[in-house]
Formats: sequence, structure tokens, C-alpha cells
Amino acid sequence: MIIDTHCHFDMIPNPEQYIQSAENKGNIIIGMTNLPSHFEMGYTHVRNFRHIRLALGFHPQLAAKSSHELVSFGKQVNKTSYIGEVGLDFSKDFVDSKEKQIYAFRYALNQIKDK
Repeated sequence: MIIDTHCHFDMIPNPEQYIQSAENKGNIIIGMTNLPSHFEMGYTHVRNFRHIRLALGFHPQLAAKSSHELVSFGKQVNKTSYIGEVGLDFSKDFVDSKEKQIYAFRYALNQIKDK
């Protein structure tokens, strides 16, 4: 048995086959999503599996271009017990979006704080 707590199966060439194979083997996989729209797309594909779960995410590197998805984060949060790909990235390539990242991170934390 394999336990993978950070898998991007949406970036694998044939995610459906990978997920089904993992399920058949009894592997436990938590799929990460970078945005609420990615979670929404993947949720219907994994919700009925026993060993496969999907984490809701809002990647800090996407905060500047995807702030419109924050509302969707709040709508999706009750569909999962897993949150991943949230945080802050103030590296030189993303420091310009610092304020948007902080806003998005705080928003995500407020959505999950009472769950």
C-alpha cells in the first residue's frame, strides 16, 4: 500500500486510469488542487472512491490572477476534509503579489477556521 498525501493527478497524462489503478490497489491518495475551479472539476471524478480524496487549494502563486475564485473556495470548502496548496510565496518572482497573497490566505483561513 502507498499513502500519498500530495499528488497532482490532474497533471498526469491519464488521471482517470491512475486514480482507478490506485483505488484498485488500495493506495490512499490525496489529490492537490491549485484553485477552486480545479477542485470543482475533479470532485465529481473522485467523490465516490474509497481511498482517493481531493484537497481544496488556492495556490499563492496564482493569487494575483485568480482572486475572482476566492468566493468559490468558500462554496467548495464543505465538500472536503482536506486543504492543500495554500500559503504565501514572497520569493522574488511573486513578491509583487504579496498583498493579494495575504488577502487570499486570510480568506482561506477564515473559511476553514470553524470546520
